[in-house]
Amino acid sequence: VNGGSGAQSPIVQCLDAALGITHEPEKQAFLDNMREFMMPRHRAFIDALRQAPSIRNYVKARGNNELLAAYNQCVDAFRAFRTVHIQLVARFVVIMADKWTKQDKHKSISECGTGGQS
Repeated sequence: VNGGSGAQSPIVQCLDAALGITHEPEKQAFLDNMREFMMPRHRAFIDALRQAPSIRNYVKARGNNELLAAYNQCVDAFRAFRTVHIQLVARFVVIMADKWTKQDKHKSISECGTGGQS
């Protein structure tokens, strides 16, 4: 059972597809599963980006150090965004849910879906 996730946001998966970012099989399977929660046109757009010519391959084929540095800056900035996002989720969702559960004020996150639905 999955609750709300930033992985359901099309922009994150669009950037992965456009920049040619790949993930370990388990993480990629999770991301692919999260696409099922997106609107059909968003899924189709991500598929189109995945099938389009690769920005990553283009940059590598050019052999231009300035272009490669710019591409790497984009990937690094996206990685930093993901890191901050995960830290915020841990701080404000996971830790607080665990705290509330220990205080018996709310049901465990595993007992509730998004919006408190079972």
